[in-house]
Amino acid sequence: MARLALDRLAEGASELAAFTPATVAALAGAAPRGPGGANPVDLGGDASPERYAAAVAAVAADPGVDVTLTMNCPMGVSDSEAIAGAVAGLADAGRIGGKPALAAWLGGATARSARTALRAAGLASYNTPDAAAEAIGHLTDWGQAQAALLRV
Repeated sequence: MARLALDRLAEGASELAAFTPATVAALAGAAPRGPGGANPVDLGGDASPERYAAAVAAVAADPGVDVTLTMNCPMGVSDSEAIAGAVAGLADAGRIGGKPALAAWLGGATARSARTALRAAGLASYNTPDAAAEAIGHLTDWGQAQAALLRV
């Protein structure tokens, strides 16, 4: 799933952040499966809502991160709706840690209530990683345009 988003991001000007040592340390407990500090973060299919919340909060707190994208593919061993609730609980006006936060929740009808919870928290929620990555590209373009205007 992350590969789809990465491929789409690679088509534009968006780049993945390199995490600081503090973020890598914070992620060690939340993402025990993936290589330490790797971006994107892989929490595994059995990740709990608490692990999602801890990982998203750690990534959003990293000074090198401009926007977060949280993705979920419903599995029989985790509660996608509870995970969405945990992520939504971190949001303040569509931002997590003061940064734009987007989500891609797969699963069609099974993900509908999760997407509703995310949107109720002001988070942009997409049906596919590709659509979410495209939105990040638009944010990147907008940010670059704003920076250019400030230089004028």
